Amino acid sequence: MPTPSRRRAPEEPALTAISLQSRRLAATGHAVELHGTVVHSRVSRVVAGLCVIVAMITLLGLVWPKLGAAACLLCLGALTADLDGGRSPVRWLWARRAHRTLLVNPPRPREQPPAHHVLVVLPDEADRPSPTRRTLLLPAGLLALAVGPLLALEAWEQAPAAIFGVAALSLAAATALRLWPQRPEDPSSGLAAAERLCAALEQRPAGDSLHVTVAVVGGLLPWFDGLEILLLNHRPRFPPSSTLVLVWAPEAGQLQAVADEGLLRRGAAPGALLDAARAAGLPACAHLPEATAARRARRLGWRALALSGARGEPQRLVEAVEALLRQLHPGQGR
Repeated sequence: MPTPSRRRAPEEPALTAISLQSRRLAATGHAVELHGTVVHSRVSRVVAGLCVIVAMITLLGLVWPKLGAAACLLCLGALTADLDGGRSPVRWLWARRAHRTLLVNPPRPREQPPAHHVLVVLPDEADRPSPTRRTLLLPAGLLALAVGPLLALEAWEQAPAAIFGVAALSLAAATALRLWPQRPEDPSSGLAAAERLCAALEQRPAGDSLHVTVAVVGGLLPWFDGLEILLLNHRPRFPPSSTLVLVWAPEAGQLQAVADEGLLRRGAAPGALLDAARAAGLPACAHLPEATAARRARRLGWRALALSGARGEPQRLVEAVEALLRQLHPGQGR
């Protein structure tokens, strides 16, 4: 009697595209590496879970109002980290999905490890608009709304309507966000930029002291999990003291260097990297409310600069990176 065979689940389009691109680059002689990673899939699922937490906290406040208010304040503090490109402990409650990160090096062997690195980070989902983490303002507002009644009202038997109203609003928001249709990922633009950039890097002089690695990072949006795992797992290979990180944040409009970013706690890029970007002819964005993956890299100890804009135009990115590399020197950005 034949044994039933287990059907293999189909891969997501992003995973399939990354695998195919790695084979094409390897066939042209590039040193290609595929690394597994785990990432949060989409912002709406996390926000929906946070709304459920709001409902649980407000219901808890019916019995222990001070404990519920303290839980609200703790969650608000965690959300401020997420709003500015950090990692809050609240997101540990949600499972992550498997994904991949592609590393590509020029097809020139080196006898010794390079002394200076430039890591160019590209998102695999560069063809879609970046989901804004400002969606987190919804559960943050609900938490702030719940703190007042929990601290001010003493006769809880007279205020169940207000508490249950906040809980019902939280559950309704969680349901709406969970059922909101998601746009499928299209990784073609990010991978096209990686292929063109690798072709351009082949023309760099062999004696150049800067070794450039192109990284197509899975799960770069919306929480930058893939970049954090890549940097921490390869810290000896890309040490912060000798590695510059250039991050492409594809948005509508012209390509520009981001000088300052963050919604609540702003963080500035290294001045030397900004000077090199200006010398390369890139305009500087004074402030970007939406934090990028460069902010996460700087929080981890790396010197990083974000290049925002040129969504759907990988050739503009390649030209800007080439011009920027010509302005960089060993030790730049200290």
